[in-house]
Amino acid sequence: MPAAPAPHVPVFDDDPYAADVLVDPYPLFRRMLAEETAVWLSRHQVHAVTHFDAVHAILVDHETFISGAGVGPVNLHVTPNWRPQGILESDPPRHTPMREAVTGVISPRAMRRLRPGFDAVAERMVSELLARGGEVDLVRDLAEPFTLGVFGDALGIDREGRAEHLVAHGAMNFSYFGPDNEIHRRTVQAGEHTVDYVMERCARERLAPGSMGAQIWERADEGLIDPERAVLLVRALQSAGLDTTIIAIGNTLRLLLDHPDAWARLHADPGLVRFAIDEALRLEAPFQSFYRTTSRPVEVDGVALDEGAKVLLSSAPPTATRAAGAPMPTPSTSTATPAASSPSGWASTSASASRSRGRSPTR
Repeated sequence: MPAAPAPHVPVFDDDPYAADVLVDPYPLFRRMLAEETAVWLSRHQVHAVTHFDAVHAILVDHETFISGAGVGPVNLHVTPNWRPQGILESDPPRHTPMREAVTGVISPRAMRRLRPGFDAVAERMVSELLARGGEVDLVRDLAEPFTLGVFGDALGIDREGRAEHLVAHGAMNFSYFGPDNEIHRRTVQAGEHTVDYVMERCARERLAPGSMGAQIWERADEGLIDPERAVLLVRALQSAGLDTTIIAIGNTLRLLLDHPDAWARLHADPGLVRFAIDEALRLEAPFQSFYRTTSRPVEVDGVALDEGAKVLLSSAPPTATRAAGAPMPTPSTSTATPAASSPSGWASTSASASRSRGRSPTR
């Protein structure tokens, strides 16, 4: 990792992982995005790329910008990982069979088969909350238990201990996307007790027949992946499938509460829900930054990088170009097709988590 940026590269002394920035990162994002090149984050000694075209170019060039050295700031080729590396921290050829194995399990067709069960749980939970009356925390009372319930069942893990282990485990995993600061250490301490629980529930015999987890193991029986990779894929689904979903639901509900005009249009035409969700993901990405590592010397976004350099990618800044306090574009005015207009799904768990959990929407 370089000790200093090139002379023409703007230097930012801001800490994107500071608690106040995680709660509201958009002022910093707007300043970073206003620069003509990538910027240098002096506190973390790393270049940060914010422009959409540059982020996209990096993500589609997996040979130059690799994942196998880790998606956090630590170079796992130099410092061994604290756990076996899974699908997010791998490159071809290791990555390829794992991706093939999981693609069919989480394909849109497979997800559509789960929808009736998801709908029934959502209807029941909302009815119960309405009957209860009073103030409702839409994250802790709805988004978290809904996701833990339906996704846990779909994955095939037993229900006992989900709430006590899975959320904390996911938060611990995602904390490794950032530096070893006080927030990271606190999150790891809170999640250390979850490791055995999660790994035990990756075993074939602990998964319900026909579940998503069991289907992963079927890929191992077919020879596409070995048992070690089956365990890692089930573990990845347990972690990655929960946090981002909880945060995305919480962010979407909060945005709709903050913008009743958008809610009114959606309520009048529920068919717009796919566009509303895409717009919510664009405005409040469930996670907003992660890292790649260069496999060769390369220039990107006006900056020359050496081989082995870490680079921070953020695809949330394009959403920060909206004026502070600007209204949420309503679903009926969105002309984009679902999942086609924004790379929001690429993008730091901490920021959205702070907003969704720290200031949970209550109505």
